[in-house]
Amino acid sequence: GTGIHFFFALSWGVVFAWIWPYFARRGYEATLVGMFFAVFLWIVMHIAIALAGPNHPNYLDPNVIIGGFMSHFFYAVPLALFVKHRLSAHG
Repeated sequence: GTGIHFFFALSWGVVFAWIWPYFARRGYEATLVGMFFAVFLWIVMHIAIALAGPNHPNYLDPNVIIGGFMSHFFYAVPLALFVKHRLSAHG
């Protein structure tokens, strides 16, 4: 499971790097775009896993949906802001 999670995270990171110049040219902030991209991807992956079969937690259970979303959100947002700060010119 961890390897699959890492593979998809890396793959979606490559997709984000590929689409990022489009948003950068229009003056969008990377963290904002990344947060919307992450929410969209979380929904896509959640649906894909739910359709893949019953070998997982019940991905249609509201507790699993809310818990999974919130754990990813509260991990990803601070991580994105930390990376942004570390890569800034004054960080």
